[in-house]
Amino acid sequence: MIRSILYLIVTIILLQSCKENTADKEKFQIDDTEYELPYRIPDEKNISDVVCKIADYIIKSTPYQIINEKTGGEIIDFSIPDTNAIVDTRTGSFNLWDYTVGVIHTGMLAASDVLERADYQKYVINNYDFIFKNLPYFREKALIKKPGNGSYHRIINMNALDHCGSIGAALIQAWQINPDIEYRKMIDTVENFIMHKQFRLVDGTLARKRPQKESVWTDDFYMSIPFLVRMGEITKNDIYYTEAVNQVLQLSSYLFNCNKNLFDHGMNLNAKEYDPEFFWSRANGWAMMSITTLLDVLPEDYKDRDQVLKIYRAHIKSIAELQGGNGLWFNILDKNDTYPETSGTAMFVYSMAKAVNEGWIDYTYASVALAGWNGLTMYISDEGEIENMCAGTTFGADMVYYYHRPPSHNSLHGLGPALLAGSEIIKLLRNQDFKPVKEWRTIHFKPTETK
Repeated sequence: MIRSILYLIVTIILLQSCKENTADKEKFQIDDTEYELPYRIPDEKNISDVVCKIADYIIKSTPYQIINEKTGGEIIDFSIPDTNAIVDTRTGSFNLWDYTVGVIHTGMLAASDVLERADYQKYVINNYDFIFKNLPYFREKALIKKPGNGSYHRIINMNALDHCGSIGAALIQAWQINPDIEYRKMIDTVENFIMHKQFRLVDGTLARKRPQKESVWTDDFYMSIPFLVRMGEITKNDIYYTEAVNQVLQLSSYLFNCNKNLFDHGMNLNAKEYDPEFFWSRANGWAMMSITTLLDVLPEDYKDRDQVLKIYRAHIKSIAELQGGNGLWFNILDKNDTYPETSGTAMFVYSMAKAVNEGWIDYTYASVALAGWNGLTMYISDEGEIENMCAGTTFGADMVYYYHRPPSHNSLHGLGPALLAGSEIIKLLRNQDFKPVKEWRTIHFKPTETK
């Protein structure tokens, strides 16, 4: 009797297991081909749910208070600067003045537009209002204690493109919605730094004095070009359009490998013999997203736009061919023994989908973008957090360094790009010029038939 009962229990467990396995196969199956990842045409609700999870996680993780760094207690009295005062970032650094936050703000505004979520737009305005409300207090604190020790030291002691370009570009977008005078004052401060104070090479290329005394970084595409082109948009002054286009062409002349059609992470101009090329994923993402922003804002007939498009299309083609088998791109693009990395992947997905939607590249690239989005969703938790984002990475001189840059659970680098990617994939599926179809065990985008 006992044996019969045990047999029945085992049988039920096995049947349930088979049922679950069958469900999994059906979930990831096109025709008779099975996939261990979501290779599918998602519906709009599926995508919007993922985008909302990320956005809601960001909102939930953003406290608006100033605390004592040593005690953790909230500071209420702002009449006397507390030298231990910091912005509360215990649940996330989402209300700091930082380049990653700039991309998050841009992503939140994109999600607000596509999903008609006014609260996402309001979040961006709230963040900037919080910054400018508390900035005078931290300026006073900086008179007592060195600027580098304050939460807003990147504003108080602005001395790098990382300190202003990305979040400044998002600030311009916010100012177009909420034309606050404090916003405009800071926009003008950033403009003055990038145009007149940032270190440059003799030919005018934006550069850094590290790690060697004259170095150019692919990161600086995004730390300058989106801000410059958006300055052109709000001022109608061609000087900013010209500067943005010139920076794309000049930075590319140093960093774009025309044989591989990939961007080297950095170049030391003082190196006489040794200056190897490392094709780091996020660096290539910074470049691609920057050119995407430039093309989106730059007038269609603007001088040298075709030269920019030529680089952009070659880069996208090369990136598409390097996509990994799970839809993501490797942390070192041409080294498939590095891990699949999510921040660069999100940047590529967004840029490709946007380029297809705008008609800058052929619509057949849409399946690459969609596969990238599907793969990316495997690394997004139910809470809206994203895994496998490469930790902050400086410009290195050897492959060992790049190989061992770890994925960081707490990195913010991929959140904004993922919001942008999901929002643009929704627009891709809404695009009336073509549609995705399941055919012969794969997914193709095909032109919509017209009568």
